[in-house]
Amino acid sequence: TADEILQLNERNMVESNDRARKVAADASRSMAIALLLGTAFAGLAVFLLSRAILGPLERMTRAAREIEGGNLDLTVPVASRDELGQLAAAFNSMAGGLRELRETDQARLLRARRISQAAIDKLPEAVAVVSPDRKVELANEAASSRLGLWPGEPIPEKHREWLLPLLDRVESGRLPAGGTEAVVRLPVEGRERLFHPHGTVLHDGRGRVDALVLVLEDVTDLLRSSEVHAGLLANAARDLDRSLGPLREALESLSAERVGPLNARQKQRLETARAEAGRLGEVAANLLATSSLEESRRQLHPEPVPPGELVDAAVHNAEPGFQEEGVKLTADVDPEAPRVLADREKAGLALTSLLRNARAHSPAGGAVTVTAEPWEGRVRFAVTDTGPGIPAAHLERIFEPLYQVPGTQDLGDAGFGLAIARGVVQSHGGEIHCESEEGRGTTFWFTLPAAQG
Repeated sequence: TADEILQLNERNMVESNDRARKVAADASRSMAIALLLGTAFAGLAVFLLSRAILGPLERMTRAAREIEGGNLDLTVPVASRDELGQLAAAFNSMAGGLRELRETDQARLLRARRISQAAIDKLPEAVAVVSPDRKVELANEAASSRLGLWPGEPIPEKHREWLLPLLDRVESGRLPAGGTEAVVRLPVEGRERLFHPHGTVLHDGRGRVDALVLVLEDVTDLLRSSEVHAGLLANAARDLDRSLGPLREALESLSAERVGPLNARQKQRLETARAEAGRLGEVAANLLATSSLEESRRQLHPEPVPPGELVDAAVHNAEPGFQEEGVKLTADVDPEAPRVLADREKAGLALTSLLRNARAHSPAGGAVTVTAEPWEGRVRFAVTDTGPGIPAAHLERIFEPLYQVPGTQDLGDAGFGLAIARGVVQSHGGEIHCESEEGRGTTFWFTLPAAQG
């Protein structure tokens, strides 16, 4: 019937729609599965590819950091012949070149150090290189065997009292040309030895202190032999002074016209002879003082002395000579300066010698100033003149006995005054220096230890 046909058609259509939906669902599931499989495959491919590319790069990055830290002995494995493999090979080649360079530099450094050590070991002076934190970095055989200065160790306790202040003065640049340090007395192998210290500063490329070089010159034999020379000088000085006695008396008698009147020319020549006799007397006195320097070192009688008393006494004794030469003499003593521990007579001799030298080298109308002031736990005395100054080439030898700057032989005291001052200052454990510039005057200064209490 018609109704049955309609129902049959409807059922067929429903079945067709169900089959179509089922086919569509199956197709969707297949596509989803395919998409998931494709995504998984792509992810796996990316992962494998990243491991293949990034792995070697990470290894080379770690290797670069190792090399930066100083490890030049590692290598990067070369797993392929592509660009990454070539980069790894180039990296290994670079590391090898750095290893060879390091080995070459180390060999050169070791050779230079070995040669330097052998060279300074041959020196008779004790030589040591000290770091800014006061540790011994390098020392020759003389420094190690005589003074106990060993590389890699701090300054020995028995030397710290005198050596640390010396190193401080070296580092701060307070050892200019023309300066001299006090002789250091040290027991070596049961005997007292005398050392003259020298020092200099080594700077790095930025101007900072890199190390301090200390040289201790053994001057024991030299000073001992100077005692013999001192005896000869003393005998010569006494003979000269005895011979000058009758000569002075004869000149005084002639000057007083006890043997008859003198004309103007005779008086002039007589005054010249008296001046020369006076100069010879000063030379004899300086010779005698120089000869007694070694004895003075052993026979000091130190006592607490106000610096003003030393300065006033020296100025009082020197003032007549300054007035005669037309040179102004002034003194300036800091009231805060402590008393010094010094032999009053010997310290006065040092000041007198420096004043006599300043007067001789100051023109008429010039000025000389004497000062005393506190200075790093000591007292600093200075004599400054307005003379022509001293050429830099002569500053190193200015304190040597008998040494005179060319052209000044007729001005001073035959080259003994400054040597006397140096000997006196060193015998007190002080230091003495000369600072001068041509055309701008000269300053001689020295230090004496401050009295305790």
